[in-house]
Amino acid sequence: MKLFGTSYAALCHDFPSKLIHLSSHYRQAGFDVRRLALHHTLLGYFLALQPAGMADEILRRVIGGSMPSIKMRLGITASRVGGHHPLKACSECVNRDADAVGFAYWHVEHQYPSTMACARHARPLFIAWDPVTPVHRRGWLLPEGGLPWERIEIPVRDDRQLDQLIRLAEFSDRWAASEPAKFDPQRLAACYQRGLRDRGLATAGGSLRIKNLIGEIRQRYRGIEDITGFEALNSITPDWAGLIGSVARRSPRHAHPLKHLLMIALVYDTWEDFERSYRAENTSPVGHSEFVLEAQNLASDLAALVRGTELSISAAARRLGISTTTATQIARRTGLTFTPRRKLIKGRRMQQGKRPLVSSTAVAPEVM
Repeated sequence: MKLFGTSYAALCHDFPSKLIHLSSHYRQAGFDVRRLALHHTLLGYFLALQPAGMADEILRRVIGGSMPSIKMRLGITASRVGGHHPLKACSECVNRDADAVGFAYWHVEHQYPSTMACARHARPLFIAWDPVTPVHRRGWLLPEGGLPWERIEIPVRDDRQLDQLIRLAEFSDRWAASEPAKFDPQRLAACYQRGLRDRGLATAGGSLRIKNLIGEIRQRYRGIEDITGFEALNSITPDWAGLIGSVARRSPRHAHPLKHLLMIALVYDTWEDFERSYRAENTSPVGHSEFVLEAQNLASDLAALVRGTELSISAAARRLGISTTTATQIARRTGLTFTPRRKLIKGRRMQQGKRPLVSSTAVAPEVM
């Protein structure tokens, strides 16, 4: 109550509200309320990808009051990554903080959904798992003490996997430090396309070398889909084609920052390389270099999903990041056998279908 002016404003650790109270009532601490919002919550991580007008509105509402629908407005609830953000920490940081200031505290750079390792100490984080959602929590979770929680260690298979997680953590920190509305999805798509071409993973005309790319993705990120917090990657598709389609197409879909960071870390060796490439792109729509999955490989992947996993044609289409209509056309063109699903007709269309073909007042013709 003293810190935020209300009893529960700060218990939602990812997006606390009423930050103006903390800033104005403790001026001696030197809290800049905008910096507080962008760099001591998860807002900076998500607002970097939002349009300027929406970013300003969300900032204004979180600083001055509350925004119960914030995760919906940020598109988090619609993503497959999910909106649960369990607190995470590094054991080395916990010990260092206790020695330096007398108590351990959570570090914001460990809380990003794409961060599973501590870049400072080159070790995996642990998760403070609490089944109670923040909006229903009635007390603090602390690295040591506070309400009880279960400690879950993030497993790492080998040094190669740890190196990838550390790089993701470093890139995540740089992404979150960016100003709101820093990144435009179309410029990002063009940026990814440039990087994939430079790596020989796409043709000069813009076609994706799908088999080579799948091999690169599997080699680079093998195993991280089994890490707590990254399980959503299993649902994108076994070959992660959905990751490519959602962020690198002509009109890219809204995507969770995690997907963008996986792509950036795949295509660029350093954050500076990525920023140079991004600055080199203009704001014009992506033209001839739009990525198109090679038809032969796409047909092969579709057949493997329908026959091998017995998915419906629509489910297989979602896995591949294409429409059901496109998948149906490919299946018919290549002779792939599938069972069409019946469509459910509801509402007014159902009532229209129930109308008799001949009205009750019509007179039946005489039989001659």
